[in-house]
Amino acid sequence: KVEKAHNADLHCVDWNPHDENLILTGSADNSINLFDRRNLTASGVGSPVHKFQGHDAPVLCVQWSPHNRSVFGSAAEDGLLNIWDYEKVSKMETESGGKKSNHPPGLFFRHAGHRDKVV
Repeated sequence: KVEKAHNADLHCVDWNPHDENLILTGSADNSINLFDRRNLTASGVGSPVHKFQGHDAPVLCVQWSPHNRSVFGSAAEDGLLNIWDYEKVSKMETESGGKKSNHPPGLFFRHAGHRDKVV
């Protein structure tokens, strides 16, 4: 149980199949939060380990990779499918030296899709 995970409606939750302490939440506030269960109080209150922001609309689905413990995907009403790696977040923030990046930390693939015919 995670209380007050976001400032808007919670749309989805997924537990990491490789580490039962890691929980992802996706919300109408366009973000994904990563929680470590060990950092939550007995009533389920705590701060996220990291907040992933790479969508411009409510996040509808988050899912951990069954093959890699640090990789997960997110999909939102903006039509984007983002693939994230939480282990790269601190590395990307360190390498940037405080400079603003063109893409969110941890994001390593984005599929924007298309509406054209496939022939």
